[in-house]
Amino acid sequence: MRYRLGLLTAFLLTLMLTIPAFAALTGDLQGTVVDPTGAVIAGAQVTIRNLATGVTRTVTTNQNGEFAVLQLDLG
Repeated sequence: MRYRLGLLTAFLLTLMLTIPAFAALTGDLQGTVVDPTGAVIAGAQVTIRNLATGVTRTVTTNQNGEFAVLQLDLG
């Protein structure tokens, strides 16, 4: 009985420690949109699509042409 309880405790502890690791499988993407002359483009729409899942995210660049897409699923 004690042996099973110890195994169960070890299993639950391992499970609790590994679930956050799987939840952290995301990435961020950031950059600057510029035209061919190197001038920044404010208000440009940037669309990122995960080809594996078909999920898309669209953001708009700020006044400096910068964008950031946070917590993208890896794929």
